[in-house]
Amino acid sequence: DGMGPAYTTAYRYYQDSPETKQIEPTVFDSILVGMAHTYPDDDTYVTDSAAGATALSSGIKSYNGAVAVDTHKKPVKTMLEVAKEQGMTTALVATSQINHATPASFAAHNESRRNYDQIADDYLDNK
Repeated sequence: DGMGPAYTTAYRYYQDSPETKQIEPTVFDSILVGMAHTYPDDDTYVTDSAAGATALSSGIKSYNGAVAVDTHKKPVKTMLEVAKEQGMTTALVATSQINHATPASFAAHNESRRNYDQIADDYLDNK
């Protein structure tokens, strides 16, 4: 969430040795095979983590601040919900608060990323 070419390029510059003509490899080289460019479905230019995670979790673009809802504030089905419907066991692991926008967009639905209590309640309702 939020790591783009600027970060990997900065890391490459940091890792590179000025003593050699070659560009030193980084740990990312074997996994960087493509990139995605996203933009929100509203009048802003930069996608926030809620809209980005909603797009990743559901395949549906939405507005900044949206937690797994479309531009009409209607819930969209997430990949965890689809997996659960197919009888799969699902889990969500986060290093942030679990009700923050990125993890929330995979397991909750809310019109605003700032509705932390409602998002937490949604987790309990969807167990």
